[in-house]
Amino acid sequence: MPAREHEVDQRHRAKAARNREATGNAKIICECADLRCNATLVATAADYAKRSRGPHGYWVRPGHEMPSLEHVVERNDDYAVVQNLSTAPAYVVSTR
Repeated sequence: MPAREHEVDQRHRAKAARNREATGNAKIICECADLRCNATLVATAADYAKRSRGPHGYWVRPGHEMPSLEHVVERNDDYAVVQNLSTAPAYVVSTR
């Protein structure tokens, strides 16, 4: 994994770790690669846990995706779930 992709992955992981501790209905912190971003997403902890399994699992606000480094695997009006391009699946789910 090139250095830039590794840095983005580390940022995703740091933000995701904070969200995994949430319970009930939670404001999920945007897990985009910008460490200064504190945007929130509203979701249940169960939804977050279900969609965060596996290699994709990074929740970001719409517009916070990095198309050069990430692949959107799910998108709706409230959030997008992204995966690093190096591990992108052959499918995309849209709930629009």
